[in-house]
Amino acid sequence: MIRAAGLNAIQVYIPWNFHELYEGIYDFSGQRDFVKFFQLAAANDLTVILRPGPYICAEWENGGLPYWLFKKPGIVLRTSEPTFLNAALGWWDVLLPKIRPLLWNNGGPIIMTQIENEYGSYACDEEYKNALRDKAWQILGNGAVLFTTDPPSDVKCGKIDGVFATVDFGDNGLVNADKYFATQRLYNNNSGPLVNSEYYPGWFQTWGMNKNDIKVSSSSTVVKMFELMYNKGASFNVYMFHGGTNFELWNGAEYDASLITSYDYFAPMTEGGATTEKYLAIRDFITALPDWQYKPLPVPNNPATFAYPKISLAKYGNIHDFYSLIIDNSTAKSPSDGVSFEDLDWPFGLVSYATKITAAANGAKLNAEKSCRDFCYIFVNGVFKGRLSPNYKPNKVSEVNIGDVNVGDQLEIIVENQGRLTYKSAIDRKGLIGSVSISGLVYTKFDTASPLNISLLTNVVQQPANNQFVVGDIFFGEFVLSATNSDTFIDTSNWGKGFIWINGFLIGRYWGTAGPQKSLYIPYPILKSTNRITILEMEKLSSDCLDNARFCTVNMLDTPIPMKTEMISELPVEIILMTFDYLNFESIEKLAWTTRRNMQIVRRNLPMALESKIFVETLSIDPAPNESGGFQINIDLSPFKLMTEYKTGTLPEHTQEMLFDEMEISDFEMICCIRSKEQRKIFERSDDAAFTIFKKFYSHCKRRIFLLN
Repeated sequence: MIRAAGLNAIQVYIPWNFHELYEGIYDFSGQRDFVKFFQLAAANDLTVILRPGPYICAEWENGGLPYWLFKKPGIVLRTSEPTFLNAALGWWDVLLPKIRPLLWNNGGPIIMTQIENEYGSYACDEEYKNALRDKAWQILGNGAVLFTTDPPSDVKCGKIDGVFATVDFGDNGLVNADKYFATQRLYNNNSGPLVNSEYYPGWFQTWGMNKNDIKVSSSSTVVKMFELMYNKGASFNVYMFHGGTNFELWNGAEYDASLITSYDYFAPMTEGGATTEKYLAIRDFITALPDWQYKPLPVPNNPATFAYPKISLAKYGNIHDFYSLIIDNSTAKSPSDGVSFEDLDWPFGLVSYATKITAAANGAKLNAEKSCRDFCYIFVNGVFKGRLSPNYKPNKVSEVNIGDVNVGDQLEIIVENQGRLTYKSAIDRKGLIGSVSISGLVYTKFDTASPLNISLLTNVVQQPANNQFVVGDIFFGEFVLSATNSDTFIDTSNWGKGFIWINGFLIGRYWGTAGPQKSLYIPYPILKSTNRITILEMEKLSSDCLDNARFCTVNMLDTPIPMKTEMISELPVEIILMTFDYLNFESIEKLAWTTRRNMQIVRRNLPMALESKIFVETLSIDPAPNESGGFQINIDLSPFKLMTEYKTGTLPEHTQEMLFDEMEISDFEMICCIRSKEQRKIFERSDDAAFTIFKKFYSHCKRRIFLLN
């Protein structure tokens, strides 16, 4: 598909922790066999641009750095601090010899190799950067083409002597590409090609993300960026061109929340390898280039998919029923004093912390604000009391009421690691990393800290089940296929939060109640004639279950459930009045003047929408409502001048005349209304009149070449 679009190279990361999950134990087999992948790229007439870290970001678990680095005293990530530097160079001593035969100058497909990743956004440690460069030269040879990539503002610290510097940027390049490329050339002694190593046609998503915060570039904008960069003679990589999936538990995290399982990225190709409108628009653009030698090839068919409705599931028990199976006592620690996942050598998943309550309390409240990383499920005498999420920004919960407790009651806290931070790196330990308090009494030690090997839950024997749902319930089901050459998607929209396995393979996390992802991708290679589904539910009973909580159904879909996004077509009129060129009038007229929430949307999206269309000298937004219930936007658009005013319920007679004043236009001042439902009825006629003027203004601007083309 990638070669069929007319592209000639593929860029790929190698995550350190994917190959050295446990210190000193390396794995380059199966899906970790990058040599085979590079050979496939070469067989399809694609060169390879390699990004081997040691840090990669990529919204991948811990940015690709192994968790066990955190165990080393005094370590400082991504610096010349000896403990980290020796570990990083030791990893390259293993990795780079496998890369050398694949270099272009050795007859292989790799044309460039990156050193670190956006390092200028993190630090300026010259000794660290030079050590990585020297190790690359030592093993790969002086003929290897090395490069760095950084946001334009951070090239100064990311640049390495003797290494080619590149930049990365998204749609803001429509306005600032010349400035960005000038920065790149400055740090390359005004020589070498223009290179955007990461052009973003979409963006990643985190759990609980509001649809207003999801960034998506339209197909037309992506093509405009392609055209702009191509006409400047630049080389550019599309990040991402092919969406991906955070299978198992390889997702990373942002400071607000962890990444969803899908890494579809709204890319030109979906995580399942299907084409999109963006893909076809890009291919059409490349097809029309007269001087591009890598002409697009016929587009293969999209991967086949299937639907399978109402697969029966039965409750097999609760996670607590299988502790004797999933707890390896040799890995448990007792007593524990803030024992983290890292101390337990447990990279992902769940750990159970247990102790006895030492003081009675009525209406007790448990607080773990400083210690719970990331989600804590609280049980007293086996009864679920609530969930803590002190670092989950969409819904921070640091304290839960656990009711009346007595001396000797059993307290258990199951801690879920939701993924370690990726961007800029941090010592992001997981587990109970400090004390908890119950009604003011501090507990610093737990009797046991036990890793839970939840993958063993896929082969358990059904237990006698009660007729009530309990957090941690496990459901099994089977479905039979006559052919196993098609992908599918499991519908999680009616489920809570948990984990799903297919034939023992962990597809990933689901969180139907938080979204935005509501279905998980299942590629056909893991399917068999008879397939087994395992679901560990940690939040609520699915609405597809019977009231007795013992039998459920789940659906397989032939297409994923779309993630809702705040595209321009969904934005309120307040923003569309400023963007001029996104919608037809019929779509705009259907939109309402809505609530004060619009101010947040305007503040965040208006500059971005304007930046790709009009050169903006200054922009200010006053969020405070005026007397009429509106707000004010002041924009200085150069070199044109426009004065417009719109107050609640009135429309100045001179407005239309000024809109058509030939060319004396420089200031744009506008007061837009924020209507309540009642106000919409009262001011319907004046709003319609304002919209009519906007239509005429829109047409006038198009004729006067108001927009950047």
